[in-house]
Amino acid sequence: MEFTVSDINVLREDLKEIRPTIFPSVPRIWESIYNGIIGKIKKESAGKQKIFNFFLSVGATWFKYRSILMGFDHQVQKRNFILSFFYRTYSLVILILLSPLKLLSLKIFAPIRSALGGRLRVSVSGGSALPGVVDRFLSAIGILVLEGYGMTETSAVISSRTLRKPTPGTVGVPLAGYQIKLKDDTGKDVTAIPGAKGSLWVKSEQILMGYYKRPQLNEVVFDKDGFFDTGDLMTLNWRGELMFAGRAKDTIALAGGENIEPVPIEDKLLQSEYIDQVMVVGDDKKTLGAIIVPAYENVRGTLGSDAPENTELWDASKPVRDLYRKEITRLISKETGFKSFEVIPGNCFYVSPRAFDQDTEMTRTLKMKRPVIKENFRQQIDELYA
Repeated sequence: MEFTVSDINVLREDLKEIRPTIFPSVPRIWESIYNGIIGKIKKESAGKQKIFNFFLSVGATWFKYRSILMGFDHQVQKRNFILSFFYRTYSLVILILLSPLKLLSLKIFAPIRSALGGRLRVSVSGGSALPGVVDRFLSAIGILVLEGYGMTETSAVISSRTLRKPTPGTVGVPLAGYQIKLKDDTGKDVTAIPGAKGSLWVKSEQILMGYYKRPQLNEVVFDKDGFFDTGDLMTLNWRGELMFAGRAKDTIALAGGENIEPVPIEDKLLQSEYIDQVMVVGDDKKTLGAIIVPAYENVRGTLGSDAPENTELWDASKPVRDLYRKEITRLISKETGFKSFEVIPGNCFYVSPRAFDQDTEMTRTLKMKRPVIKENFRQQIDELYA
């Protein structure tokens, strides 16, 4: 067994040299790999792009119907027996018809797997929520994704997808030894209601006994039954698999009283090939706003000379802003499932000239430190609402 901690700056070289079979990492690394692949494809001819996108859709369709057939598709409510039998039979037919194209797709995506070492069987993601677009992409090119969830206070892992049932959009079922509860904002236990959102409380011998010399905090984070409040919002599907819905402390409260979870909006925005990082803001404001870190090379590849050489000028650049205005409108709307108060108005975004700093604005697992980023971009955020 080999265990390696790699420097992100030489990750590509390490993957080729080490050739891992299991690659555990944080979502930010997978996002970087995804953006790099998409950026490279954008530079290819129109014909090659069409071929790639076609086989990407083949891979996505294959995974969708395979998950239905094998019983790990993303379903909150349980289907009745007749409907389930119909879906599985139909899925089997589709998979048989798709088999020749699926085999061909393995050859199309071989260079990607080769760049990851050529032997990768399982990709493991943890530390923060994996963007759905990256999750679906890895599955479509034939790389199994096991996303997990946990905290330092719980001796790390609480739940994880399994090899047999890697249900997309979930962080799997709780590990043996963990009891869980979901409590809504009134404190009501909603664990038994598939799809109901609540704060996740967990109980296990692996959980900390309490915060050192902080009795008042311990009274808040532990209930009378010994369950610990993770501070994370979750829902459960009918199989008992957890689905991440945001962090309670990250909830944005608009001036109108609406409470909004930023993670689903950020996840949707990250589907854009032009967005590398994004943080939604708007506490005590009338509307939401966003700080956008561009996928710089992808933007340059599309806009060419219309994108200023100096990224400090991008926020004031009309072509750049027009590009992001179209992307935000395309991704965040009532038509894509968002409520009116979750929409980011036309010009309420800031285009950052730099990525979020890994040392000060990101955690060790490359999660955003939202309070730090808000403070560092205080002037820019204020100007959005001026």
